[in-house]
Amino acid sequence: MHFKIHRGTHEIGGSCVEVWTENTRILLDFGMPLVEKDGTSFDFGKYKTLNAVELIERGVLPDIKGLYNEDDLLMDGVIISHPHQDHYGLSNFIHKKVKHFLGKATHRIIEISNLFMSQQVHIENVTYFEKSKTFLIGDISITPYWADHSAFDAYSFLVEANGKSIFYSGDFRNHGRKANAFKWFTHNAPQDVDYLLLEGTTIGRDTKPFKTETEIEAELTEVFGQPGKINLVYTSGQNIDRLVSIYRACIRTGKTLVVDVYVATILRNCRHLPEFHFRQRNLEI
Repeated sequence: MHFKIHRGTHEIGGSCVEVWTENTRILLDFGMPLVEKDGTSFDFGKYKTLNAVELIERGVLPDIKGLYNEDDLLMDGVIISHPHQDHYGLSNFIHKKVKHFLGKATHRIIEISNLFMSQQVHIENVTYFEKSKTFLIGDISITPYWADHSAFDAYSFLVEANGKSIFYSGDFRNHGRKANAFKWFTHNAPQDVDYLLLEGTTIGRDTKPFKTETEIEAELTEVFGQPGKINLVYTSGQNIDRLVSIYRACIRTGKTLVVDVYVATILRNCRHLPEFHFRQRNLEI
């Protein structure tokens, strides 16, 4: 088994790792960059008129054979770890015959985001995986694990083939409302892994520890408890953990939570999924 990191080192976002054997080739994520090479924010609008060949020449798309056309043997599968665009945002350029493997909630959130965002990403030819249930792509074995992350339905992966193993973390943390998933993994992680491919967003930062969602809930409760005020909160509509913290603070202070159309659509469409943590009994929409 071999692997190559096409994007995601020395930059934030744009994650893309190829793994292959003699018989099978897969990708772990196919994300849109968040920054340009000069450090400025990435704006895909500057490239939207270019085709795949031109985008490869510009360094926006990685040069991967069998991903964009059928001139070479097509890639056997693309695995998406979670519904943040820096992990799936370039998927429109993938040939429609290439299979995608992702969580059911991840796919639904991507579809909903297309209703509200100018950058449309349509992922077809999909197969859903579930946490801790191993699946095969050719002769490569993949086991997904739940990851604590601001994105809902986020996963890490154990990839195995030819007696070798890679652990790909995707994006993770240990201070969200799914911190127990991270703690469980630290005590039940696969042993003797050959390679670790880990997110490094906060490596080298000289900052204080991140606040937990429980601590944030307590701070919100204190702020919301001030009489005679309307509190406006700016947060990602996909950050279900943060929405739970806001909602719990509203319950504790007797306030009513009002969300915008995008957040309401995310909650309504995902509330019946097994992975969804906001139960209907907690929030009627």
